[in-house]
Amino acid sequence: MSTAEVGQIIQVFSSTMSGCPLCHERHPNDAKRYDDGYLEERVNHLLADHGCLLLHVGQQSDTDGDGNPWQITTAVVGVPS
Repeated sequence: MSTAEVGQIIQVFSSTMSGCPLCHERHPNDAKRYDDGYLEERVNHLLADHGCLLLHVGQQSDTDGDGNPWQITTAVVGVPS
């Protein structure tokens, strides 16, 4: 798939726990929501099971409830049109 065939953009974060945004499948490792391996499994599910295209993987800065800096890994995937 090329980027010209992308109909929707999905962002996946290491800091959130959610099912697949396309099929709503819940992963058995939901309890490990802050584990980077879980992020990898969620992204791989989108790529392998839904034919998505990986567009970007990187870091995003945020703050916790006390205002302390916090790094989040994020992946951006394109969903086929």
